Amino acid sequence: MRILVLNWRDLAHPLAGGAEVYVQEMARRWVAWGHQVILVCGGYAGGKDAETVDGVRVIRRGGRFTLYVRAALEYILRLSRECDVILDIENGIPFFSPVYARRPTVIVVHHVHREQIFVEAGFPLNWIASVLETKVMPAAYRRCTFVTGTPSTREGLIALGIAAPRIAMIPYGLDHGQYRPSEVKSPTPTILYLGRLKRYKRLDLLVRAMPQILRTYPEASLWIVGRGDARGEIERRVRDLGLSRQVTFWGFADEREKVRLLQQAWVFVSPSMNEGWGLSVLEANACGAPAVVFDVPGLRDAVVDEQTGFVVPDGDLEGLSRKMALILEDAPLRQRLRGNAVAWAQRFNWEDSARSLLRVLEEARST
Repeated sequence: MRILVLNWRDLAHPLAGGAEVYVQEMARRWVAWGHQVILVCGGYAGGKDAETVDGVRVIRRGGRFTLYVRAALEYILRLSRECDVILDIENGIPFFSPVYARRPTVIVVHHVHREQIFVEAGFPLNWIASVLETKVMPAAYRRCTFVTGTPSTREGLIALGIAAPRIAMIPYGLDHGQYRPSEVKSPTPTILYLGRLKRYKRLDLLVRAMPQILRTYPEASLWIVGRGDARGEIERRVRDLGLSRQVTFWGFADEREKVRLLQQAWVFVSPSMNEGWGLSVLEANACGAPAVVFDVPGLRDAVVDEQTGFVVPDGDLEGLSRKMALILEDAPLRQRLRGNAVAWAQRFNWEDSARSLLRVLEEARST
């Protein structure tokens, strides 16, 4: 097949995240299996307009707000004859490819954004994005197959009016050659967050939970790994609470450093208000770190409560502190959770995910 993928970023983008890992892991396997893949995505400072990465032809057009129009023009003017099927990735706003393209389309929705839009964007952009996702998207893609990776997102799509038979559940994967456990742990209790620093990630809750941890474990540390526009706010919260010595901001970490930090962590924490899946949770599990998360869409699917970590009622700051402290203080529990987490992560691999999504694309092309 000739597959056209539309995603807001590619893996080389400075703000790339789990959605970009997903696209590249799928696409490079499809190329290896004999298919052609073109990825149209947003540009960035210093990025080439076009290049080939892992056999995938990457075309970068436009920025945060102009990408969607530029992608439509790219298809109409150049790519309409170069693809058999379109994979449209929704990251809050989809590309609405069925409006202008006459090729079969499959849409991937990692998670329904809902209140996240109102946290990250101001008026009127938040209302526009909300209407596009909740009203316009279901209508525009009414004849398309939806793909998601978690029960939470499937439920969210059904709530938007998407018929359940049109939703394909395909679990996410993991690179087990890269993410694996190590016996080398930080000598002192270490709590790790790894991901983008955004308001909806609610890192202020994690920082506010630290004083209670430090009363029992004054030598404990919080490592915050990643970059994003909420860093300044988080740093101010750390200073206000007098935690500058206990909280380390690592900034961006390359893949090698990322794995090392995951392997050293005693516990991984994601206080986010919503995730598609929480790929970083699975990566932490594979590296031997149990996870503590709130009971929110995506994250409740990524953690098996009391087996690979703990799922805490959403917003329960005391519960978050208590579960983190429990893992730090109870070595047998920590070892049990660690073993379960590694075994849980082993169930997910990109090979199976790529083959399953390829079958959905083949079915869309044949109908």
